[in-house]
Amino acid sequence: MLLGIVGEVDKDAKSYYMWTHKKLDIGYNQDAIVDVNLTSEAKVKLEPGARISFTYEVHFTVYCSLTCLVRDTYHDCSTSFS
Repeated sequence: MLLGIVGEVDKDAKSYYMWTHKKLDIGYNQDAIVDVNLTSEAKVKLEPGARISFTYEVHFTVYCSLTCLVRDTYHDCSTSFS
């Protein structure tokens, strides 16, 4: 499961915005994904009749040798999704 922000509302609840660009940074070691980071960018104000384009980019980072200590920084035992 991958969770990310879709949009937001301004403080006065009069304007609504949508993040239209997603950036995925994926770290892997051989055939295993060891790190994923999702960033939302390019906030666009929602208005009636507006045409909105969505984009994304993906970057891969190779981790050649991870020690157990480094791997543990990517594993949060307190977080679980059902």
